[in-house]
Amino acid sequence: MNDINHSGVLGMKWGHRKTANSSDHTEARALQKKKTKHMSNAELEKLLKRTDLETRMKKIKPDHITSGTKKINAILETVGKLTATVTAVAALAKTGQKAYDILKKTKKVATVVKTANDYSI
Repeated sequence: MNDINHSGVLGMKWGHRKTANSSDHTEARALQKKKTKHMSNAELEKLLKRTDLETRMKKIKPDHITSGTKKINAILETVGKLTATVTAVAALAKTGQKAYDILKKTKKVATVVKTANDYSI
């Protein structure tokens, strides 16, 4: 009753299962090991078709995104947002400076500042 029995594969991570590959996949991998000059036309065509399908599938559904790629994407997204914010603030500051310069030229700065102070809380 107090015995611990191990029924998994030694060295295998918990929760990971060995998945059986399809016969087409294993056949294509075996063909990749052969030199092309030793392959028949049918074998070459089968290998090309399989690798083409795998390549097209990776473009459609990228399931092998590493954690590093995810982190880089998050960093780039944050940097992009910060850049947009800084650009917007700089544009507003420049517009505000232009408005101030225009008011200064027309001698209405004191009136605007006095009015703004009257409404401040």
